[in-house]
Amino acid sequence: MKKTNTPKNTPKKVKKTTKKVKTKTAKEKRLENLQPAWKPGESGNPKGGPKGPRMTTMLNKLLSKAHPQDSKNRKWLDLLVLKTMDLAMKGNPAALKEVWNRTDGKVADTVNIIPHDAIGEKIKDMDNKRLNRELKETRARLKKLKK
Repeated sequence: MKKTNTPKNTPKKVKKTTKKVKTKTAKEKRLENLQPAWKPGESGNPKGGPKGPRMTTMLNKLLSKAHPQDSKNRKWLDLLVLKTMDLAMKGNPAALKEVWNRTDGKVADTVNIIPHDAIGEKIKDMDNKRLNRELKETRARLKKLKK
């Protein structure tokens, strides 16, 4: 028996609807990641910082108290200073550095900055041999920095 197409057996026509989805460019995605999660005027940390005393506060409080096992009743801070000095005298590099930094102050880093005009004047005064030598040395330094 041959089946005939009756209204029950006829396949339904499905309408294909395609929504145009706007794809974001790589730049839009990067910029979206930079946006804060909160709105202008709204705090990023509404509950504030952690409650309770800070570690520095607690340390300062303890350092000002007498050490419970010290027979001379010295403060923790006094004992730490004595121990640091003892280690420094024995040649401990970290203790030596700490003592020097605390007494003379930390040595400032120096940076030699040459204005662009000064570089131009320096180049003008060079002969070709010296200029080529300077270029070669500069390229070698740059090559080392890139490694």
